[in-house]
Amino acid sequence: MWVLRFRGDKFSLIATPQLRFNGWLYAIQETSSHGFRDLVLGWHMSAREGGLTYFRFDGTSYQAVGQATYLSDDDGSEKIIVGFTYLHNYKASCTQIAQSVPSLTRKPVT
Repeated sequence: MWVLRFRGDKFSLIATPQLRFNGWLYAIQETSSHGFRDLVLGWHMSAREGGLTYFRFDGTSYQAVGQATYLSDDDGSEKIIVGFTYLHNYKASCTQIAQSVPSLTRKPVT
């Protein structure tokens, strides 16, 4: 997946697979950094389990700041288990993922 930044008639890549920006768009967060909203990407691991990576814009590009795992129950509800953070300061970012499951899983991307 790629994210492009347009300025006039020029563009720059601010997120690429080379920067570990891989997966499908799971959520666009309300929080932002340097004018760009935080993003959560997901990837499928099994029928009931997937991974999530929380990305924050650092002024130049999107950087992974934390990871979590989601587990689905038979009734379709999800539980998010906070993994680790790349930077100690961003523990709150992963906690945000865990606390906002209903909004992440049911809110359409607009």
